[in-house]
Amino acid sequence: MLIPTRELTADNLELIEFARAVVDENTDGEDGVHTMGAAVRGADRRIHGGINLTSPAGHAPNWSRSETREPRGRES
Repeated sequence: MLIPTRELTADNLELIEFARAVVDENTDGEDGVHTMGAAVRGADRRIHGGINLTSPAGHAPNWSRSETREPRGRES
């Protein structure tokens, strides 16, 4: 089965960079427990990002932290 692909846009790359920044800014070191960062863009163009946080107790469910960035100015 072939899955169609296409080049990433500047908007796609901005989301990827935001998710990476969320992980970098919230990491607890090289051997940390943060395993996933994510970013989405809302209809108002604000970017929302989050990261999973594992409980130090080891047996509680994962929690999450999120943040939002206002949209960047667009050139006409």
